[in-house]
Amino acid sequence: MTNGPILSSKKLIQHMGKKGIKFNIISEIEAQHFLEEHNYYFKLSSYRKNYVKYQFGENTGTYIDLEFAYLKDLSTIDMHLRYLLLELSLDLEHAIKLALIKDVELNPIEDGYHIISEFINNNGYIFNPSRANYCEDLVTKHSGGVPCPIWAFCEIISFGDLTRLYKLYDNLYPKRLPVKPLFIYAIKNIRNAVAHNNCLINNLKSKTKVPNNEIFNIVANIPNISTNLRQNKLKHYFLHDFVGLLYCYSALVKSEGLKKYQYKKLKALFYKRMLENKQFYKNNDTLKSSFKFCHLVIKALLK
Repeated sequence: MTNGPILSSKKLIQHMGKKGIKFNIISEIEAQHFLEEHNYYFKLSSYRKNYVKYQFGENTGTYIDLEFAYLKDLSTIDMHLRYLLLELSLDLEHAIKLALIKDVELNPIEDGYHIISEFINNNGYIFNPSRANYCEDLVTKHSGGVPCPIWAFCEIISFGDLTRLYKLYDNLYPKRLPVKPLFIYAIKNIRNAVAHNNCLINNLKSKTKVPNNEIFNIVANIPNISTNLRQNKLKHYFLHDFVGLLYCYSALVKSEGLKKYQYKKLKALFYKRMLENKQFYKNNDTLKSSFKFCHLVIKALLK
């Protein structure tokens, strides 16, 4: 196997042209500048997976109705979506910690130390001051064996450890927490993706996710989402976890002011920015049906 050559932005534009990507809205010169200054080919071109190719005839293997401008617009929308979902994920991380600590305070058989001792033993957790620049004093205190309570532990742990702590608490004390652990894992999936700047909507045709029954049932109760739409969209990882995140935001975040603020931003993104160039996508059933699905989910869950 040989590695492909490194292509200049000009060569990449020519390569895209051979694949059927057109430059009628954005010129080749403008596209070249965009690739050199604002985005890189591998990331931008990934959005082409939302489009189909000719299967027969002289254009076999090239994309149908795909402009460079469409890829640029999708990449920009995805960027705004990642930034907003990172904010929502951070809000939820705080809300999850509050829910755990609150229930510990109300739990007559839990003192806040036992649950952390169980977590440390079950997961082999080690307090490592060298990896805790912003919590070094707190981590150092407990690295010597001083028992750590949940309200201190929540200041130290990663989101991944928080999901495991949430699940452990739910196992030890069933049916006390406001949402099931599976929803927290959906939040973690999105949070990790956006924190690493991964694309979310670059391949909405993908159907590799096995839907969780709880999330499947939530969507089943949303008016105007057909069985076919539900089954298709919940097989996509992002759309599946997006439902879980919005459901949790409604259930866990208690600040009405914060909810109002974030819901306003979410609606501005979906109903203003995403529709700014809606004529680009009038012939793309994958993108239109995905937007319809998100619209109905937002309408139902953000009350």
